[in-house]
Amino acid sequence: MTAEQVVAGGGAVASSHLPAPPAAEAWTRAHHLLVIGQVTDAIPLLERVVAEYPSWTAARASLGVAYVRMGRVHEAQDLIEGALAETPGEFACQMAQAEYFARLGFYDKSVPHLNAALEHASGEPEYRAAFEMRRFCIDKSKGLFYRETALPRWPKGWRPWRRRTQPAEPAVATALG
Repeated sequence: MTAEQVVAGGGAVASSHLPAPPAAEAWTRAHHLLVIGQVTDAIPLLERVVAEYPSWTAARASLGVAYVRMGRVHEAQDLIEGALAETPGEFACQMAQAEYFARLGFYDKSVPHLNAALEHASGEPEYRAAFEMRRFCIDKSKGLFYRETALPRWPKGWRPWRRRTQPAEPAVATALG
């Protein structure tokens, strides 16, 4: 279900003199709160929208993004993967999956979802957001393999697995001896 269908009353024919349903207003407010970083305020609004419109995949994906930003990773994974499975061509679902992977540090796994999001971007702001996030994830993923597999260079004579002993000061050594 798209935002236009929610504004139109869940797919019913909209009349110009009817006010928008409260869920659409909550969605708009919650999306704004997510954008400005007030995630704790956005979560109750998104939960209400998802409860009223459980088939609205973009709302479920956005709630998943809010959850992952708050560290509720398992709940986020369920919401985002479910939404993406239902509508793989949805821009919001692809972006949510990309952000999920990026926040967990799997930047290389974010890039294919960002590529898909770029294909489904409906306007210039969406395209720019996906493009900039893709550039960030590509930059972050460069060299990850080499950092994980390269051995650290320890200073000569230093062994990290053994505790270094400090020589006792002469006054302490004579007092103890």
